[in-house]
Amino acid sequence: MTTIKVVKDYNLVDCSTFRTDTIARNYVEVQTEEDVMEVIEYAKQNDLRIHVLSGGSNTIFGGNLEGYLIVKNNIMGIQITDGESTDSESVEVRVGAGENWDGFVSWCCEGWLGGLENLSYIPGSVGAAPVQNIGAYGVELSSAITSVECIDTKSGDKLIIARGDCKFEYRSSIFKTNKSLIITYANFKLHNLKRNLKMNHVLDNNSSYKFKLSYGELAKLNTDAIDIMKVREAVISIRSAKLPDWHKVRNAGSFFNNPIIAIEDYKMLSDKLASQYKISELPCYSYNGTSVKVPAGFLIDKLVNKKQSPDGSVYLWPSQNLVICASPSAELHDIVNYYNYIISEIERITGIVLIPEVNMIGIKQ
Repeated sequence: MTTIKVVKDYNLVDCSTFRTDTIARNYVEVQTEEDVMEVIEYAKQNDLRIHVLSGGSNTIFGGNLEGYLIVKNNIMGIQITDGESTDSESVEVRVGAGENWDGFVSWCCEGWLGGLENLSYIPGSVGAAPVQNIGAYGVELSSAITSVECIDTKSGDKLIIARGDCKFEYRSSIFKTNKSLIITYANFKLHNLKRNLKMNHVLDNNSSYKFKLSYGELAKLNTDAIDIMKVREAVISIRSAKLPDWHKVRNAGSFFNNPIIAIEDYKMLSDKLASQYKISELPCYSYNGTSVKVPAGFLIDKLVNKKQSPDGSVYLWPSQNLVICASPSAELHDIVNYYNYIISEIERITGIVLIPEVNMIGIKQ
Protein backbone atom coordinates (compact mmCIF):
# COMPACT_ATOMS: atom_id res chain seq x y z
CA MET A 1 0.00 0.00 0.00
CA THR A 2 1.44 3.35 -1.07
CA THR A 3 1.68 5.90 1.74
CA ILE A 4 3.91 8.58 0.23
CA LYS A 5 2.44 11.61 -1.50
CA VAL A 6 4.51 13.22 -4.24
CA VAL A 7 3.68 16.91 -4.63
CA LYS A 8 4.15 18.56 -8.01
CA ASP A 9 5.59 22.07 -8.44
CA TYR A 10 6.39 22.64 -4.77
CA ASN A 11 7.97 25.98 -3.82
CA LEU A 12 11.22 25.42 -1.87
CA VAL A 13 11.58 29.01 -0.63
CA ASP A 14 11.04 27.93 2.99
CA CYS A 15 13.13 24.75 2.67
CA SER A 16 16.58 26.32 2.84
CA THR A 17 18.14 29.09 4.87
CA PHE A 18 19.13 30.97 1.69
CA ARG A 19 15.43 30.98 0.77
CA THR A 20 15.83 30.99 -3.00
CA ASP A 21 12.48 31.09 -4.77
CA THR A 22 12.74 27.74 -6.57
CA ILE A 23 10.15 25.22 -7.72
CA ALA A 24 10.67 21.50 -7.19
CA ARG A 25 8.92 19.57 -9.95
CA ASN A 26 8.63 16.60 -7.58
CA TYR A 27 8.64 16.85 -3.77
CA VAL A 28 7.89 14.26 -1.09
CA GLU A 29 8.23 13.90 2.67
CA VAL A 30 9.20 10.65 4.40
CA GLN A 31 8.43 9.63 7.98
CA THR A 32 9.71 6.04 8.08
CA GLU A 33 12.21 3.69 6.47
CA GLU A 34 9.29 2.13 4.60
CA ASP A 35 8.51 5.54 3.10
CA VAL A 36 12.12 5.76 1.91
CA MET A 37 11.80 2.38 0.20
CA GLU A 38 8.67 3.60 -1.60
CA VAL A 39 10.43 6.80 -2.65
CA ILE A 40 13.30 4.80 -4.13
CA GLU A 41 10.87 2.72 -6.18
CA TYR A 42 8.96 5.82 -7.33
CA ALA A 43 12.19 7.51 -8.43
CA LYS A 44 13.22 4.43 -10.43
CA GLN A 45 9.85 4.15 -12.14
CA ASN A 46 9.86 7.84 -13.10
CA ASP A 47 13.58 8.13 -13.90
CA LEU A 48 14.16 10.77 -11.21
CA ARG A 49 17.31 11.67 -9.32
CA ILE A 50 16.84 11.74 -5.54
CA HIS A 51 18.10 14.63 -3.45
CA VAL A 52 17.51 14.35 0.29
CA LEU A 53 16.65 17.63 1.98
CA SER A 54 17.32 17.86 5.69
CA GLY A 55 17.33 21.19 7.49
CA GLY A 56 18.26 23.11 4.33
CA SER A 57 20.99 25.05 6.16
CA ASN A 58 23.72 23.90 3.81
CA THR A 59 21.94 24.03 0.45
CA ILE A 60 21.22 26.46 -2.34
CA PHE A 61 18.58 25.43 -4.85
CA GLY A 62 18.76 26.63 -8.42
CA GLY A 63 16.10 26.70 -11.11
CA ASN A 64 17.21 23.57 -12.94
CA LEU A 65 15.40 20.92 -10.85
CA GLU A 66 13.80 19.07 -13.74
CA GLY A 67 14.50 15.38 -13.22
CA TYR A 68 14.93 15.67 -9.45
CA LEU A 69 12.82 14.20 -6.68
CA ILE A 70 13.36 16.37 -3.60
CA VAL A 71 12.90 14.24 -0.48
CA LYS A 72 12.33 15.91 2.91
CA ASN A 73 13.60 13.58 5.62
CA ASN A 74 11.23 13.69 8.61
CA ILE A 75 12.26 10.44 10.33
CA MET A 76 12.09 11.37 14.01
CA GLY A 77 12.83 9.90 17.42
CA ILE A 78 15.52 9.86 20.14
CA GLN A 79 15.94 6.52 21.91
CA ILE A 80 18.45 5.38 24.54
CA THR A 81 19.52 1.91 23.44
CA ASP A 82 22.10 1.10 26.10
CA GLY A 83 23.45 2.51 29.37
CA GLU A 84 20.25 3.99 30.77
CA SER A 85 21.43 3.32 34.33
CA THR A 86 22.98 6.31 36.12
CA ASP A 87 25.96 4.08 36.96
CA SER A 88 26.84 3.46 33.31
CA GLU A 89 30.00 5.13 32.06
CA SER A 90 28.47 5.70 28.63
CA VAL A 91 25.05 5.95 27.05
CA GLU A 92 24.19 4.82 23.52
CA VAL A 93 21.50 6.75 21.66
CA ARG A 94 19.70 6.14 18.35
CA VAL A 95 18.43 9.31 16.67
CA GLY A 96 16.15 9.80 13.66
CA ALA A 97 17.68 11.63 10.72
CA GLY A 98 14.92 14.23 10.71
CA GLU A 99 15.57 15.44 14.25
CA ASN A 100 16.88 18.98 14.58
CA TRP A 101 20.61 18.80 15.33
CA ASP A 102 20.74 21.50 18.01
CA GLY A 103 17.58 20.13 19.56
CA PHE A 104 19.37 16.80 19.94
CA VAL A 105 22.49 18.45 21.39
CA SER A 106 20.29 20.34 23.85
CA TRP A 107 18.66 17.04 24.86
CA CYS A 108 22.12 15.56 25.46
CA CYS A 109 23.31 18.48 27.56
CA GLU A 110 20.14 18.59 29.65
CA GLY A 111 20.61 14.88 30.31
CA TRP A 112 24.30 15.36 31.23
CA LEU A 113 25.51 13.31 28.27
CA GLY A 114 28.92 14.61 27.15
CA GLY A 115 30.58 14.60 23.77
CA LEU A 116 28.58 16.93 21.56
CA GLU A 117 28.34 20.14 23.61
CA ASN A 118 30.93 21.93 21.44
CA LEU A 119 28.68 21.29 18.43
CA SER A 120 25.83 23.36 19.90
CA TYR A 121 23.84 25.81 17.80
CA ILE A 122 24.83 24.33 14.44
CA PRO A 123 21.78 24.51 12.17
CA GLY A 124 20.51 21.50 10.27
CA SER A 125 19.37 17.98 11.03
CA VAL A 126 20.88 14.87 12.58
CA GLY A 127 20.81 13.18 9.16
CA ALA A 128 22.87 15.92 7.56
CA ALA A 129 25.50 15.98 10.31
CA PRO A 130 27.40 12.80 9.30
CA VAL A 131 27.44 13.84 5.64
CA GLN A 132 29.63 16.84 6.42
CA ASN A 133 31.21 15.34 9.53
CA ILE A 134 30.30 18.63 11.16
CA GLY A 135 32.80 20.13 13.54
CA ALA A 136 33.37 23.17 15.73
CA TYR A 137 35.67 24.32 18.52
CA GLY A 138 37.99 21.33 18.36
CA VAL A 139 35.32 18.61 18.16
CA GLU A 140 34.04 16.65 15.16
CA LEU A 141 30.91 14.54 14.95
CA SER A 142 33.01 11.46 14.19
CA SER A 143 34.34 11.47 17.76
CA ALA A 144 30.93 10.51 19.19
CA ILE A 145 29.12 8.62 16.45
CA THR A 146 29.27 4.81 16.44
CA SER A 147 27.34 3.93 13.29
CA VAL A 148 24.98 5.30 10.68
CA GLU A 149 21.88 3.50 9.40
CA CYS A 150 21.00 4.12 5.79
CA ILE A 151 19.30 2.72 2.72
CA ASP A 152 21.13 2.22 -0.58
CA THR A 153 19.00 3.61 -3.40
CA LYS A 154 20.71 1.38 -5.95
CA SER A 155 20.20 -1.97 -4.21
CA GLY A 156 17.39 -1.10 -1.81
CA ASP A 157 19.38 -2.67 1.02
CA LYS A 158 19.21 -1.38 4.58
CA LEU A 159 22.76 -0.86 5.86
CA ILE A 160 24.40 -0.14 9.19
CA ILE A 161 27.78 1.46 8.51
CA ALA A 162 30.21 1.44 11.44
CA ARG A 163 32.16 4.60 12.21
CA GLY A 164 35.40 3.11 10.86
CA ASP A 165 33.74 2.51 7.50
CA CYS A 166 32.12 5.96 7.22
CA LYS A 167 35.36 7.43 5.82
CA PHE A 168 35.09 10.48 8.03
CA GLU A 169 37.50 13.25 7.11
CA TYR A 170 37.48 17.02 7.37
CA ARG A 171 33.96 18.02 6.28
CA SER A 172 33.54 14.78 4.36
CA SER A 173 32.36 11.20 4.65
CA ILE A 174 31.21 8.28 2.54
CA PHE A 175 27.74 9.84 2.60
CA LYS A 176 29.03 12.94 0.84
CA THR A 177 30.85 11.02 -1.88
CA ASN A 178 28.29 8.23 -2.31
CA LYS A 179 25.01 9.96 -3.17
CA SER A 180 23.11 6.65 -3.28
CA LEU A 181 22.99 6.38 0.54
CA ILE A 182 20.00 7.87 2.37
CA ILE A 183 20.59 8.23 6.10
CA THR A 184 17.69 7.12 8.31
CA TYR A 185 19.23 6.97 11.81
CA ALA A 186 22.50 7.85 13.53
CA ASN A 187 23.85 6.07 16.59
CA PHE A 188 25.98 7.81 19.23
CA LYS A 189 28.00 6.78 22.27
CA LEU A 190 28.07 9.59 24.83
CA HIS A 191 29.72 10.03 28.21
CA ASN A 192 27.40 9.72 31.21
CA LEU A 193 28.44 12.71 33.29
CA LYS A 194 25.90 12.02 36.02
CA ARG A 195 28.34 9.49 37.48
CA ASN A 196 31.00 12.10 38.18
CA LEU A 197 29.06 15.16 39.27
CA LYS A 198 29.70 17.02 42.47
CA MET A 199 26.79 18.57 44.32
CA ASN A 200 27.22 21.80 42.34
CA HIS A 201 27.00 19.99 38.98
CA VAL A 202 30.72 20.45 38.31
CA LEU A 203 32.68 17.44 37.12
CA ASP A 204 34.68 15.62 39.77
CA ASN A 205 38.43 15.97 39.22
CA ASN A 206 38.65 12.18 39.00
CA SER A 207 36.31 12.05 36.02
CA SER A 208 37.76 10.46 32.89
CA TYR A 209 35.81 12.94 30.75
CA LYS A 210 37.40 16.30 30.05
CA PHE A 211 35.64 19.16 28.31
CA LYS A 212 37.48 20.33 25.19
CA LEU A 213 38.11 23.99 25.94
CA SER A 214 41.42 24.76 24.23
CA TYR A 215 39.92 26.13 21.02
CA GLY A 216 39.45 29.87 20.59
CA GLU A 217 37.35 31.74 23.11
CA LEU A 218 36.39 28.58 25.01
CA ALA A 219 39.88 28.68 26.52
CA LYS A 220 38.77 31.70 28.56
CA LEU A 221 36.24 29.69 30.56
CA ASN A 222 36.89 29.05 34.24
CA THR A 223 37.62 25.34 34.27
CA ASP A 224 37.23 25.15 38.06
CA ALA A 225 33.52 25.86 37.81
CA ILE A 226 32.53 24.36 34.48
CA ASP A 227 29.64 22.09 33.59
CA ILE A 228 28.16 20.87 30.34
CA MET A 229 25.43 23.52 30.22
CA LYS A 230 27.98 26.30 30.72
CA VAL A 231 30.01 24.93 27.81
CA ARG A 232 26.89 24.82 25.64
CA GLU A 233 25.89 28.35 26.66
CA ALA A 234 29.40 29.62 25.88
CA VAL A 235 29.38 28.02 22.43
CA ILE A 236 25.95 29.47 21.68
CA SER A 237 27.13 32.92 22.82
CA ILE A 238 30.25 32.77 20.64
CA ARG A 239 28.39 31.56 17.56
CA SER A 240 25.60 34.11 18.04
CA ALA A 241 28.12 36.96 18.24
CA LYS A 242 30.04 35.87 15.15
CA LEU A 243 27.38 34.49 12.83
CA PRO A 244 24.15 35.89 11.42
CA ASP A 245 20.79 34.55 12.53
CA TRP A 246 19.50 32.66 9.50
CA HIS A 247 15.93 33.39 10.59
CA LYS A 248 16.64 37.06 9.86
CA VAL A 249 19.49 37.03 7.31
CA ARG A 250 19.63 34.79 4.25
CA ASN A 251 22.79 32.67 4.49
CA ALA A 252 24.04 29.08 4.64
CA GLY A 253 26.67 29.41 7.33
CA SER A 254 30.29 28.81 6.38
CA PHE A 255 30.27 28.87 2.61
CA PHE A 256 33.71 27.39 1.87
CA ASN A 257 35.80 24.59 3.30
CA ASN A 258 39.13 25.58 4.80
CA PRO A 259 41.72 24.52 2.19
CA ILE A 260 44.24 21.83 3.10
CA ILE A 261 47.67 22.29 1.53
CA ALA A 262 51.08 20.66 1.82
CA ILE A 263 53.46 22.18 4.36
CA GLU A 264 55.91 23.10 1.56
CA ASP A 265 53.15 24.94 -0.34
CA TYR A 266 52.13 26.70 2.85
CA LYS A 267 55.66 28.01 3.37
CA MET A 268 55.84 29.35 -0.19
CA LEU A 269 52.40 30.94 0.07
CA SER A 270 53.26 32.50 3.43
CA ASP A 271 56.41 34.04 1.97
CA LYS A 272 54.48 35.38 -1.03
CA LEU A 273 51.76 36.97 1.08
CA ALA A 274 54.35 38.52 3.39
CA SER A 275 56.38 40.07 0.56
CA GLN A 276 53.59 41.10 -1.82
CA TYR A 277 50.59 41.72 0.45
CA LYS A 278 52.25 42.71 3.74
CA ILE A 279 50.58 39.80 5.57
CA SER A 280 53.11 39.07 8.28
CA GLU A 281 51.63 35.78 9.43
CA LEU A 282 49.40 33.29 7.64
CA PRO A 283 47.56 31.23 10.26
CA CYS A 284 47.31 27.49 9.87
CA TYR A 285 46.38 24.38 11.80
CA SER A 286 48.21 21.08 11.65
CA TYR A 287 46.24 18.49 9.69
CA ASN A 288 47.97 15.16 9.20
CA GLY A 289 51.68 15.71 9.67
CA THR A 290 52.38 16.58 6.04
CA SER A 291 49.62 19.15 5.45
CA VAL A 292 48.05 22.15 7.14
CA LYS A 293 44.58 23.66 7.14
CA VAL A 294 44.45 27.35 6.21
CA PRO A 295 41.44 29.43 7.35
CA ALA A 296 39.45 30.35 4.24
CA GLY A 297 37.86 33.23 6.12
CA PHE A 298 41.29 34.78 6.74
CA LEU A 299 42.20 34.53 3.03
CA ILE A 300 38.90 36.11 2.01
CA ASP A 301 39.23 38.87 4.60
CA LYS A 302 42.76 39.82 3.56
CA LEU A 303 42.71 39.19 -0.19
CA VAL A 304 39.19 39.83 -1.49
CA ASN A 305 38.76 43.58 -1.96
CA LYS A 306 35.07 43.63 -2.79
CA LYS A 307 33.21 42.64 0.36
CA GLN A 308 29.88 42.81 -1.47
CA SER A 309 28.39 42.43 -4.93
CA PRO A 310 28.19 45.53 -7.20
CA ASP A 311 24.63 46.32 -6.11
CA GLY A 312 25.26 45.35 -2.47
CA SER A 313 22.59 42.64 -2.48
CA VAL A 314 25.12 39.90 -1.64
CA TYR A 315 27.79 40.52 0.97
CA LEU A 316 30.21 39.01 3.46
CA TRP A 317 29.17 38.95 7.10
CA PRO A 318 31.39 41.56 8.82
CA SER A 319 32.47 39.43 11.78
CA GLN A 320 32.95 36.22 9.79
CA ASN A 321 34.02 36.56 6.16
CA LEU A 322 33.44 32.88 5.57
CA VAL A 323 29.68 33.55 5.55
CA ILE A 324 28.03 34.90 2.41
CA CYS A 325 24.72 36.69 3.04
CA ALA A 326 21.96 37.84 0.73
CA SER A 327 19.52 40.69 1.12
CA PRO A 328 15.81 40.08 0.46
CA SER A 329 16.20 41.52 -3.06
CA ALA A 330 19.14 39.28 -4.06
CA GLU A 331 18.41 36.76 -6.79
CA LEU A 332 20.10 33.44 -7.42
CA HIS A 333 22.41 34.79 -10.13
CA ASP A 334 23.62 37.51 -7.73
CA ILE A 335 24.66 34.87 -5.21
CA VAL A 336 26.30 32.64 -7.83
CA ASN A 337 28.22 35.52 -9.42
CA TYR A 338 29.54 36.73 -6.08
CA TYR A 339 30.79 33.40 -4.74
CA ASN A 340 32.42 32.70 -8.11
CA TYR A 341 34.16 36.09 -7.85
CA ILE A 342 35.56 35.09 -4.46
CA ILE A 343 36.77 31.75 -5.80
CA SER A 344 38.51 33.39 -8.77
CA GLU A 345 40.20 36.07 -6.63
CA ILE A 346 41.62 33.58 -4.15
CA GLU A 347 42.82 31.31 -6.93
CA ARG A 348 44.41 34.24 -8.80
CA ILE A 349 46.42 35.32 -5.78
CA THR A 350 47.17 32.05 -3.98
CA GLY A 351 46.64 29.27 -6.51
CA ILE A 352 44.16 27.71 -4.08
CA VAL A 353 40.73 26.78 -5.40
CA LEU A 354 38.20 27.20 -2.62
CA ILE A 355 35.68 24.38 -2.43
CA PRO A 356 32.13 25.36 -1.44
CA GLU A 357 30.88 23.59 1.66
CA VAL A 358 27.37 24.45 0.57
CA ASN A 359 25.52 22.01 -1.69
CA MET A 360 24.53 23.48 -5.07
CA ILE A 361 21.43 21.71 -6.38
CA GLY A 362 20.14 22.55 -9.84
CA ILE A 363 22.78 25.24 -10.37
CA LYS A 364 25.03 25.26 -13.43
CA GLN A 365 28.59 26.08 -12.36
